Amino acid sequence: MNARQARLDALRSLREQETGSVYGWVLSTDVPPGLQQSLQSAAAQGLVELADREDRAELSAHEGRPVLWAARLSAQGHDVLTYLHASPDPTPHSTPCAAQEQMIELRPA
Repeated sequence: MNARQARLDALRSLREQETGSVYGWVLSTDVPPGLQQSLQSAAAQGLVELADREDRAELSAHEGRPVLWAARLSAQGHDVLTYLHASPDPTPHSTPCAAQEQMIELRPA
């Protein structure tokens, strides 16, 4: 799996966890460490928002224990997932070109 696909899978997983979250944040206890690293990478690209000190303090008060890490999708992250859901899957070209022909791919309008 390439890095792009891993990041998209992490965003999908975060969205699923986020819908069941009481406070709108997904806590570190709800995600495995590997997924947390992918989400950190997505946060660097602006697709995920990480809780700052004040948000973590508020979450800690609600949880009754220290919350060291929490994340939620940013507006851009929601847009990426919406676009992926709305766009058609690319279909591979299955017919090989003849010797005198050259494959030309056009972007959809």
